[in-house]
Amino acid sequence: MVLSAVWFAITYLFVKLCTGKFPFFLFTFSRFLIPCLILLIVLFTQKCFQDCFRVKRFHTHILRAIFVTITQFSIFYYLSKGSLLNGTVLLNTGPLFIPLIEWLLIGHKLGKSTLVSLIVAFTGVILILQPGTDLFSYLSLVGLLAGFTQACSQVLYGIHVREQKVVVNLFLLFFLCSCISLLPLLVSYFVFSYQTTQYSLLFTSKEWYLLLFLFILASANVLTQFYRGQAYSKGGRPATLASFLYLAVLFAAFFDWLIFDLTPNIFSILGTILVIGSVIIKITMRRHILKKRAQTK
Repeated sequence: MVLSAVWFAITYLFVKLCTGKFPFFLFTFSRFLIPCLILLIVLFTQKCFQDCFRVKRFHTHILRAIFVTITQFSIFYYLSKGSLLNGTVLLNTGPLFIPLIEWLLIGHKLGKSTLVSLIVAFTGVILILQPGTDLFSYLSLVGLLAGFTQACSQVLYGIHVREQKVVVNLFLLFFLCSCISLLPLLVSYFVFSYQTTQYSLLFTSKEWYLLLFLFILASANVLTQFYRGQAYSKGGRPATLASFLYLAVLFAAFFDWLIFDLTPNIFSILGTILVIGSVIIKITMRRHILKKRAQTK
């Protein structure tokens, strides 16, 4: 999950760098299509493409793809107007929703270590977003929507990886998301003339390095989902591993400082300490609980 958090931050760094360089709907469609093509090659290499036709509960894969597409539209819009750090924080409110969703839909109980670590992490998130500012502005609500839909998709992902191979799950996800995001792309191209002009400028542009950015973005996204899937497939529950996703906030703060010259203030620093602390608390309490259980046997 730590590796997933690292690649998560790198993914949205390149989203931020590409924002404004591409037409919005083309950018989101490419963000799904490129990983889909990469994973298609992997499937044929591993000779498991036929497994895509043996998936269970296909309707839940469609539902997850809808949630993921909404997540990406929301966070891409946020990052076009807000900072990388705040965007990552709002997207990472997802882990706060995951235990509640699992409790409501699956019946999983909230462990004490999970509950405590999430409360500490949430306090850190609030500090990073700065108390007293427009915390719940329209833009912040868009970011929170991304967090909620991300949580819904992760709960479904935690179920899927126990039924199919990780690479099969990822290919289906990106394929379905490509199909869903293609519709607004076609509408924007054929209906809105200003978007058509943007597409023409893109394909005549000399800034071909942007295509490299897109490829890096796609690769980072595949690695994010892959390592997360590996963690889930080894028995980890989304709610149990949720605190580790907050590590992406630390990397986002570092990228904001290094690339965008945005230095965190005292609230951001305190929030970051709490985010790190939530992971330490989670690990410490979990080990203590397991040790206590072993002694009682």
